[in-house]
Amino acid sequence: MSVWAVETAIAFLLFTIALPIAVGPMVYLHYRRFGTFRVWPALLSLGAFLYSWGLVAFTLFPLPAPDEAFCTLREDISYWQLRPFASVGEVAEAFATSGFVEALTSPVFLQVVLNVILLIPLGAYVAFRYRKGLGFTALLGLRVSLFIELTQGTAVWGLFGCPSRLADFDDLMTNKLGAVIGWIIGSAHIAVLPDTNTKPSTDIGI
Repeated sequence: MSVWAVETAIAFLLFTIALPIAVGPMVYLHYRRFGTFRVWPALLSLGAFLYSWGLVAFTLFPLPAPDEAFCTLREDISYWQLRPFASVGEVAEAFATSGFVEALTSPVFLQVVLNVILLIPLGAYVAFRYRKGLGFTALLGLRVSLFIELTQGTAVWGLFGCPSRLADFDDLMTNKLGAVIGWIIGSAHIAVLPDTNTKPSTDIGI
């Protein structure tokens, strides 16, 4: 096993160990805020926390290989794709040159779909839990996406010799679209699911 693989495994293990450690303070803060431990708001908070960790893991792992050989192989690869709607053209080409089913399962199409799905939970959570508007959610999704792309394109802000992923301008648009779709889903469930705005109480209960 390479050194890079070992370091990546150790980093992932540290994330896993840190998860239960971080949940404890979250439970405490939840209790201090409401004076009680309500299951539904607590589950939403836990879900948001797990989603945040998953977002970090999905967008950063596997970490860039630190050795010069890896970076040498990528010297001729552009780390930044700044042409708007380039992915749309690639998807259109896939549908034009392949069958419908093959295009739907092609990497270029799946990448666009996954980038949309990536921030749907964020938009749904912001709309349902915090009752934020569409404009706020869209801007938040854009900012989160921009931070992700900059992190990938700068090799985790210079911590590694070269990026292992492409920073794509189109990801900003697809991630933002995902946040908007999530907002629509979250807003539609406000009247269906239990209220999350638990009133502070001095009693302990579930």
